[in-house]
Amino acid sequence: MQYPSDMTADTSGSRLIGLDFVRGVALLGITFVNVTMFASSFERMVQPALPEGASWLAAAFHWFSTTFCAGKFYPLYSLLFGVGVAMMIESAQRRNASAGWMLARRFAMLALMGVLHLLLIWYGDILLLYAMVGMAMIPLARCSARTLAAVAGGCFIVGMFGTLIFVALTLMGGQDAPPKPDGAAPAAAGSLMEILRTYAPGDTGFDPRLGEFERRVFVEGPFGQAVGLRGFLYLFTLAFSLLIMVPQVAACFCLGAALWKGGFFTGAMPGFERWAIGLGALVALPAQLVVAWAMAKPEAPSLHAGAMLLVQVGGPVVSLLYLVVGLRVAARFRDAAWVRSVAGLGSMGLTGYLGVSFLMSLLMQHWGLGLFGSVPMEWWWALVPGVWLVLLSASVVWLARFRTGPLEWAWKSFTRLEMLPLRRERPS
Repeated sequence: MQYPSDMTADTSGSRLIGLDFVRGVALLGITFVNVTMFASSFERMVQPALPEGASWLAAAFHWFSTTFCAGKFYPLYSLLFGVGVAMMIESAQRRNASAGWMLARRFAMLALMGVLHLLLIWYGDILLLYAMVGMAMIPLARCSARTLAAVAGGCFIVGMFGTLIFVALTLMGGQDAPPKPDGAAPAAAGSLMEILRTYAPGDTGFDPRLGEFERRVFVEGPFGQAVGLRGFLYLFTLAFSLLIMVPQVAACFCLGAALWKGGFFTGAMPGFERWAIGLGALVALPAQLVVAWAMAKPEAPSLHAGAMLLVQVGGPVVSLLYLVVGLRVAARFRDAAWVRSVAGLGSMGLTGYLGVSFLMSLLMQHWGLGLFGSVPMEWWWALVPGVWLVLLSASVVWLARFRTGPLEWAWKSFTRLEMLPLRRERPS
């Protein structure tokens, strides 16, 4: 499998495979987290505690995904996005092209794909957020590694302040172990507009009627109501995104670009690598066990708020640990079929990301099998690897014939304003 790219001429095949492998691992790990939003009601996200009487398989899924996946893989994916931006700038400089306008076109198309994704397929989209943060960071594109690292640190601090504000708002909105409902059924959900006109938020700020409406619309349709609900749920999480996600994504973008320009991927920063391994393995990752314990507690806002702080601090550090370990694994086993398969998926990360949404929605939404809300948590252990298998198999078949993923090809062609070759040349 070849890895045609816009990288600098001195970039070795092993570095290309390493970056793609880690990106593929990040994409697979994100799927382990997002299955909650794909397969169950939005209420499950705003009330993340394990349900009473959960089986040991369900509890194991919670502990595994919370400890090793939640808040760790999207920072890693974001960091690699920043690496890609830095690589694209180097490519533009070699071709004497305007990097600023290229980035503007690149992020504009990403924003369009994000809007279509969140309205038509899944409200948990991150592409629109990436596009908005990327647009704001275009002036930093040519900065030095030291400047980018300083900006990354500043964004991380801003994100921590945003987390503290969000935590304070969460604690002001509820109390530990609030009294259980008296069993009275909520008013009929009706239409989305009816619910919004008479919105009655509970302790989490979420109207219980929306959960009932969500289950009905995503299983039965119609499509128009589902589009409206996806838009509302995206806006419902906007405060969280602005306070926490935006600065953290910006920090990861800048850090990824700084690591690329600073020579981290050529072994020029051994001290940073040792720091990432030590702090990640000995401090940040064990702390995530506390997060899993706290998030398993039923309806405990103060514990959930503290867990959120631990994730925001420790998650990116664990991401760096995963980055270092992933690069080493790819270098050690670069010729192994499983490494090259995951790296192939990582080389078409945008297609893979949207492919996960399509496959999950095909299983869960009314236009597919309509299994939303009916797949027990125990079965998620099979659901997630099943999606992985389809993605990995499809990427191997596709890349045997084509140079890159279909969406990557369209994205890069629009960015450069030229029709780039897609099909591989057959040997004569």
